[in-house]
Amino acid sequence: MLKTKYKSGIFVAFLFCIAAFLLRIYQIFSITDAQSGLLTEKTSTSYFFYGAIFLIVIFTFFACRSKNFYEDSDAVSGGFKRDNFCFISAVILGICLFVQFVSASIVLFDNTGVYGSVEQNLIVSAVFVWIFSLASSVYYFLIALSVRGNWYDFSKLSFFHIVPVVLIISRLFTQLINSVSAVFDIISAGRIVFLIFGAVFVICFGNYMDSLSCKKKKSLLFSSFCLGFLGICCVLTNLVFLISSNTFTIESISVLSDFALSIFAFSVGKKLISE
Repeated sequence: MLKTKYKSGIFVAFLFCIAAFLLRIYQIFSITDAQSGLLTEKTSTSYFFYGAIFLIVIFTFFACRSKNFYEDSDAVSGGFKRDNFCFISAVILGICLFVQFVSASIVLFDNTGVYGSVEQNLIVSAVFVWIFSLASSVYYFLIALSVRGNWYDFSKLSFFHIVPVVLIISRLFTQLINSVSAVFDIISAGRIVFLIFGAVFVICFGNYMDSLSCKKKKSLLFSSFCLGFLGICCVLTNLVFLISSNTFTIESISVLSDFALSIFAFSVGKKLISE
């Protein structure tokens, strides 16, 4: 009964994710300005989108609450068991974060103005994003090695789990400064929601990898699937807009690392649900 309950909840959350994705596709190609990314009409569609995201979170939460895990004694010491999906997604995420580091380097140190410039009030957060993009890239490559063959005991690297948290908080700070009306600017609002749940996921992931306690599995499962679903309706649709409007620039590279993070989160959730 419990197994059917949590799988049904995840499936319903996925249906709302698809509905939100299709709604954003409609908005992008029908009522969105190609240059600014803002909605051109004040319609109720934005509220339906936020409502779908809310229901995704709610159904995922109750589904994960009903998931029954084994006792702590059955946990594996030292890391996840060998998992190819987690390994591949962690490698892709590490690569995307390194590309993000390179693009941030170009934006920070380019003096020609060709690739844009960093505003004075964002210079601190931009430097943090630059530094911790590289550090997070290394972090996820180590994660990849860990899930490939249990070569690393992350309980001995507790301090390293803070690296992706600092990166996401820095990006969230930048986004909050640049955000405008959530009714019209769904791209920015969706990115903020994604980064918040991204921070929750990396914190839960770090806590679990630190202790491998089954008591922390439900929170990691919840944050994993939430981030995976938000990657579809918030990040993938943003990528569709950037490509369709020909506005993809070197400063848009972070959308790739966001999508890679959502795939990695989904791979973690898939692994937990199969245990």
